[in-house]
Amino acid sequence: MRSIVELEFFPRLRRAILLGTAVVAAGTIGYYFMFHREYSMLDCFYMTIVTISTVGFREVLPVEAHTAGKLLTIALIVGGTGTVLYIVSTITAFIVEGDLRHVLWRRRMERRIEEMSDHIIVCGVGSTGQHVAHELMTIGAPCVLIEQNPELVTRHRDLQTKATWIVDDATDEDVLLAAGVRRAKGLITALSEDKDNVYVTLTARQLNPNLRIVAKVINNKASQKLRQAGADKLVSPSEMGASRMVQEMIRPQIVTFLEKMLSHREQTLKLEEVTLRSGSGLVGKELREANLRRFGNILVLAVRWPDGETVYTPGPDLVLEDGMTLITLGRPDEVEKVRQIQR
Repeated sequence: MRSIVELEFFPRLRRAILLGTAVVAAGTIGYYFMFHREYSMLDCFYMTIVTISTVGFREVLPVEAHTAGKLLTIALIVGGTGTVLYIVSTITAFIVEGDLRHVLWRRRMERRIEEMSDHIIVCGVGSTGQHVAHELMTIGAPCVLIEQNPELVTRHRDLQTKATWIVDDATDEDVLLAAGVRRAKGLITALSEDKDNVYVTLTARQLNPNLRIVAKVINNKASQKLRQAGADKLVSPSEMGASRMVQEMIRPQIVTFLEKMLSHREQTLKLEEVTLRSGSGLVGKELREANLRRFGNILVLAVRWPDGETVYTPGPDLVLEDGMTLITLGRPDEVEKVRQIQR
């Protein structure tokens, strides 16, 4: 697997090699036809290499008595020496500067990950994963991006500098551990193959039983395997895209409203969720008694029990229970005060 640094240097190295090949080929063919094919291609090639390298070996071809031969030799010395220096400098820069930059980049990423907790891991930054990464960056959610193909990393320059990356195989258990999977709160696997998403889901679930896992599913036949592997939620990009297109056509204002609530950082009010834990000061109280309004302009839109039962626009006499999740609309800082009651 090629690193990001290698991808940046390979075009330059390729140009240097092509230029050197062109100079050697021009010298060899030039000598061959200049002396009317009296000497073999090997002799002409040898003469070219001796001239370019300036090693000082004897001349194989009698260029001292041949004006055109002298001019070609001069051109090879000037152009060839410059080409050799360019190739050497490119290789040296690749070895020294490239390795150094790669090491520093990896260490910077490792330090970031070591300091992270309750973050989200995104496996695969392809056609789906890149949009996932952008959404997470937009809302300010801490995340680690794992992508095996360094070309995709260099393609997303904005994410390359702002995001935390691991350029490696997400199906490798050691890579997930390096991404802090045991400290993470969630994982999104958006790899291009269902079998890879199944493997990542299974591995991540074993490493962190409490991890919330959202998996991309391409073929619906893989849905059951992903659920058995431990995925909490499956998302089919094709089905979601079709649903979104229909909603944009039928309910455009509602879609725009929800999009702003969920994604735009500039919005003051956000849709937030608060899961009640045992020992919380809210558990056992009626919704009116909890008086969430004392923390700010917080509106409870729905409540959801662990078994999936949901009540929309709950009444004031609803008793709050352990494990219940409140779906609220309010300012994130005010909703955070509600969460603090449980800590």
